Parts: sequence; structure tokens; C-alpha cells
Amino acid sequence: MSVLFPDGNPGLFSGDNLEAGDIIFGAYVTSTLEQPSVGYSAVDGSQSAGAGVWTGSQIGLALFGSDNGEDNGLEEYEEIVWLVKKADDGTIYHAALEFATPGYDGTYED
Repeated sequence: MSVLFPDGNPGLFSGDNLEAGDIIFGAYVTSTLEQPSVGYSAVDGSQSAGAGVWTGSQIGLALFGSDNGEDNGLEEYEEIVWLVKKADDGTIYHAALEFATPGYDGTYED
């Protein structure tokens, strides 16, 4: 699956803008912490399915699907976890994207 990040992106994730050198990741969940008795569930591990360095202009990312029966990429209809690693201090943020394609729900499409 390919994803385009257009030039002039006003802000990819809450509270900050992309700056040249930031890395954008499309990731998938590899493990979760669960405590059903109290209704707790949280992501415990994730893996990149594709990434790119923001240069200040348009970039495209290829996100890879998993091989049949393997957990080595995104599965069809699995939610894509978007992360941004800031170049200035290495902090990783969870990104909240606005999708331009009508009807797209943020999941991996085979």
C-alpha cells in the first residue's frame, strides 16, 4: 500500500508540525497488555511496516503487508499506527492523521 504525504502539510500530529529530518512510520501492533477484569488494554509492542524521512516536500511511503501466516507486516484491514520520530530530540509521537481519500478508514488495504 502506498501513502502520500503532500507538500505544505499543515500539521501531521497533534501539537506540533513536521520538520525536515523527522521520520514518519506506518507501524503495526505486535503485542498488547491485557487485564480484562478492569477493562485495560494497551499496546505493548509495534513494528514498522514502512518509514520515510520528511524533507519538507512531498514524500510517498510504501507500507508492507505480511506474508501469508506470518506476522511480518500489516494484515488486511489492520489499523495502521502512525508514529513520528522528531529529528531534534528523538522523541516519538503517535500521529493523528487526516485522510484525504473519501471513505478511507485508516486501515491497511491489500
